[in-house]
Order: sequence, then C-alpha cells, then structure tokens
Amino acid sequence: MYRLGRLALSFLVLLSAAPAFGESPPPNRPPNIVLIIGDDLGYPYAGFMGSHIVQTPNLDRLAAEGTTFTHGFSTASVCNPALQTLLTGLHPRAWSAQRDRLSVALGVPFWFHTEIEHYVTLARQLSRQGYRTFQGGKHWEDTFVRAGFDAGTMAVPILNEFTSPTWYEFGRRSLQPLHDFLDGIEEDEPFFLYLAPMLPHTPHDPPPDLVAYYESLNLWTSAVYYYANITRFDQVVGQMIEALEERGLRDNSLIIYVSDNGWEQGTHDESPFLRRNLGGDRGKLSIYEFGFRTPLIFNWPGRVPANTVLDDLVTFADLHATILQYGGAPIPPDHEGNTLIPRIEGWGEPARDQVSGIQTIFRARESEYVPPWFLTIDPASYLRTDEWRYIEWLTRGEQALFRIEDDPYERNDLSAAYPELVAEFAKRNAAWREAFARPAAWMDLIGRLHTEDGTPGTGLRLWLAGADESGFKVRLQIFSDEGGFFRFPNVPAGEYNLTYEIEAQGSRERWWGIRTEPVTNEMEVDLVGYVTGPFLSIKLPGDAPPPPTNDPRPGTIEIEFTARSKARTVGLPVLLQGLTARGLVKQRVLSGPDGFVAVDKLPTGFYIITVRAPGRIQAKTRWVYLRPGEHEFLEIAVRQEKRRRKSSLKQGRTKHRGRD
Repeated sequence: MYRLGRLALSFLVLLSAAPAFGESPPPNRPPNIVLIIGDDLGYPYAGFMGSHIVQTPNLDRLAAEGTTFTHGFSTASVCNPALQTLLTGLHPRAWSAQRDRLSVALGVPFWFHTEIEHYVTLARQLSRQGYRTFQGGKHWEDTFVRAGFDAGTMAVPILNEFTSPTWYEFGRRSLQPLHDFLDGIEEDEPFFLYLAPMLPHTPHDPPPDLVAYYESLNLWTSAVYYYANITRFDQVVGQMIEALEERGLRDNSLIIYVSDNGWEQGTHDESPFLRRNLGGDRGKLSIYEFGFRTPLIFNWPGRVPANTVLDDLVTFADLHATILQYGGAPIPPDHEGNTLIPRIEGWGEPARDQVSGIQTIFRARESEYVPPWFLTIDPASYLRTDEWRYIEWLTRGEQALFRIEDDPYERNDLSAAYPELVAEFAKRNAAWREAFARPAAWMDLIGRLHTEDGTPGTGLRLWLAGADESGFKVRLQIFSDEGGFFRFPNVPAGEYNLTYEIEAQGSRERWWGIRTEPVTNEMEVDLVGYVTGPFLSIKLPGDAPPPPTNDPRPGTIEIEFTARSKARTVGLPVLLQGLTARGLVKQRVLSGPDGFVAVDKLPTGFYIITVRAPGRIQAKTRWVYLRPGEHEFLEIAVRQEKRRRKSSLKQGRTKHRGRD
C-alpha cells in the first residue's frame, strides 16, 4: 500500500480554501519587447534631442509618446564591444575576462566570437520566460543560434558574413525576415525583437530625394549624406512600427530605442576622409562624450508615461537590467546595472551620480597617424557627473577636465584650475576600474537540458552540492522548466558537483511523494574566477522525457529578508515545497548578498516556504497560494535566538514558586 507523502498530507487541510488549479485566468502577459539599435547615430542629431535640421519624425513620435533618458552612455565608442553589453549586461572588459575564464575551464581557445554560446544572453534570459526571439541586422557574436535566438538574419559565422553581408541588407534593402517572423507568432505569445539595421553607419548612401532635401539647406557634403542617412534610418523605424501595427501587436509592445555608440558631425564640418568616416574629431573611436553618449527612448502605450524627459545618468548595463525586469527575468546578483523602471514609472531617485568608462583601442591622434593603420592601443578612461567630465590617458599620464554641459565639444581643459577635483575623480575612477571586472562572489547559474536534436528536457530535477571559497557547505535543488531551462539563484563562487535527472519521475511518484532512486548524470562545475555565471548547455542521452502537466503561466515567489537582533540575511537556506498541478515540487535555494531571492518559473499551487538558517537564527515558515503568472512577494524578518543562562532560569523558577 502506498502512503501519502508527508508534504501532500500537510496540504490537505488547505485545499478547500483555495481555487482549483488554473481556475483564475492568467493575468496580462508581459509585453513584447522591441529593441531598436541605431548604428553610429550621434546624440544631438534628432528632432527629439533638439535638432532643427535633422528630420526624424518617427523617433520624435516615440519620444513624445514615451519616456526619454537624454544622458545614456554606451560602454564603448565603437559597435562590437557596445553590443556585447546590450546582449549580456557585461562591460566589454568584463566580457573579455569571462572569455578568458571560460577558455581555461573548457581547455580550448575561442575563435572570433564563438564564445557567445557560453554566455547568458538576453535571448536566453527571455526565452526562459516564454518569449520567442529574433535577431535582425548587425550582430558580431557568431550566429543567431549560438547567441540563443530562435530566428534571425545572422545564419552564418561572422567570418563568412563579410562575403555575404546580410546584416548590411537588413533595413537598407528589406525587412522581410522581420515580417516572416511576426507572421509565425502565435496569439498571446510574447516576443523579443533585437533590431540593428546598419544605419546611419557608412556607407552614407541615402536615396536621392533625401540628399536633395539636405543639399537645399546649404550644408557641407559630409553633413548632407550623414543627416540624410539618419532620416533614412528613421524611415526604417517607421516601417518596423508599421509591421507591429498591421498585425495588431503595437499596444502590448514596449519599443526601446538606443544607438550603439555616438558620432560627431557639424553642419559645416568637412573632415578628411578618415575622420569623416569616424565622426569628426570627437566622435566614434574617441574617448570624448560625442563617442559614447546616446539617448534612450521607452515607449509602451498606456504603460510608459508620455512626453517625459529625464536627465539621469544611465548606462547600457542599466538598459539591460531594465529589459530583464520588463520581461519577468530575475536580475542576477552580480549585475552591474540598475533597473530604470522606478524612474520610468515616476517614483524613486536617480540610481547614479556618476558614470565611468574605459577603452583600449582608439583612432590614432593626427600627429601619430601612420597610414593605413588608423587605430592604436592607447588606454583611456573617463568619469562623468552631471557637471563634470574627467579624462585620463592611462599610459601617457595625461589628464583633462571639462565642464561638460557648458563645453560639450570638450575644448576648454580646466584641470589646472581644479587640481582637487582632478585628484578626487582620478581616485574614484581607479576604484571603479579595479572593481568592475573583479570575479563575482555570487552569481546565478543558468543552463538548459536538451537532447541532441534540441528537444527540451522538461520537469527534471537538478542538485548542486559543494562549498564556496570559505568552506561554507551548499546544497541546492531546482527543476527544469517547460523549455528545458534551469536556474540556480544566488550561488556563491565555489566548486560544485551538478547532478541532474535524465528521466522524469512518474506521475504517481510526483503526486504522492514516493521516494524512488532517480536516474541521473553528474558533472563538476567550478564557479571560481567568473565575472558572471556561465551558461551550461547540457545534452541528455536518448529521448527527452514527456513534458509535465502544462501550467497557464508559471509564477514567481520573491523573498526579502530583514535582520533583527544582528541576524544575518546573506546565504540563508530557503526550502520551497509545493503541491501543484505537476505534483509535489521542491526547491532549495539561498538568499543572496542583498538578503533577497527570487524563485521563478514555479507552477501554480500551494507552497510552504521554510527558512532553515544555521547557527542561532530562528526558523521561519510561511505558506502562499501561487496563482498563474503571479509574483508573490514575502518579507521575512529573521532574528537570533537569545541565549539564556541556566542560573537565570533557576532563579526565575524559584521566584515564581515563592510568589505562589
């Protein structure tokens, strides 16, 4: 005779008080996310940024009907490293450090961007949340498949792309791949579009009607062709919006605009060929503000405030974190960025009072330019506040300081007049450079179980056991979702053994908690020295198990721990046990460095949450009913138990008896 699992029995008293599984209709699904990336579009050259010359009616409308951050900053003044941050949230130097660590771990060198398959990309994060994903246009990181996209235009490795320039054709000649993807979207299926037409990037070859318009303004030739290519890009933006509207997809689509890096082109600046193709003296591949700055637009009808302009200092890492949160994906504990949603929604204060940057490869100074090599290794770093911009050339020993809002072209160096500020900014910048590529102490470990043909391994249990660098013992347990993805939140850097099922439990075992020996494989996972958690792609032998009972929409339980009596909130073991449509599910996780943990992709059902903290911290238990697609937030206060001396207890008893 089979006995009820202890957890199932404990839930029976609660069943009568709850709605049936799936009874409540799913809440509104997350928005479609459309990321439109300009290529070399300088920040002053659009109507919504104050230009009375450059015509950008579609971008202007997005800005007027949405929220604009006027002071966004790329992580590089050239496309490839900047796009790396948009894909992963990593600064380009952190990306390089992660690649070096992966190369050591895997024992292989990486050839020209093939490392992307081991990175946790936006496409992979959003795929976990049920998004269909599309890549269109410029994409340096090998193929769209290796970057985690479901579809795209970059179907061949980057080395082959130079002989078959599909990223050049996307937007300039056709948006047909985008139309094909949208036509294949199922009703109520969220999607993520990564749209990077190579515009207004060179070649500056706009159509004749646009050239004629700007020639009529008596501009110099380089300005005519660059401004005309910007208007051409704006027309492509209009076509992208129209593609959504034609299919009734616009109202639930969050459109985000940003440029990969900046550019400088005055109305009557006629530069030599080299500078004309890099954007003036202060533009692309320079350390100056014109090379890094870009506005950010957020537009979601009825959900993002209209006609709102903010001058917060924001970075590409902030944009990456914001996209994750809009898509329902947890922000990793090692993430450098801050979500912008509080500011967009009109509450909260700016998260930054400064932005720092560093780059190694720049255009050569004119006095040092030796044709044909126009690039040079000349490491430089900057720090930007709301008033000042400090620059430091690291190997030359040169420094400069500009009052940036009054001197946007950075011509008047004030470093000699403000030596105290120069010293303070140099100190701050050095601290930032030291910290940003430091190995992560905590990370999310994300991956996917799948068969050779890509079929997901769904509903499989995984265990991670080992110790962090201090010797703290860790044992975690999770399960894979309907896409085969898994996520261990808040894993401290350490050495672990990862065990995973290759066959799912039967329905009887899942419902009644019968203990059977799982069929598993295992692997070693060394998480020491990574800048962020690597992506683990794990192939299952044979056929994938059948999917578990389908949920209308999985939900999330977020727990924030607050300390009382000097109790710690970091690294608290949290056990979640649930009676769900899938049967009994169990997850063991840890609170992160900020005392917070988010457990997502949970099926609908009852959950008992138990905090079993080591030492003298009191155990805590909560229960919740998680509805389809719901985000349940719990705040749990933890405190240390008070030690009582035996003598005091005896005295208390004596006094009590005496009063009787």
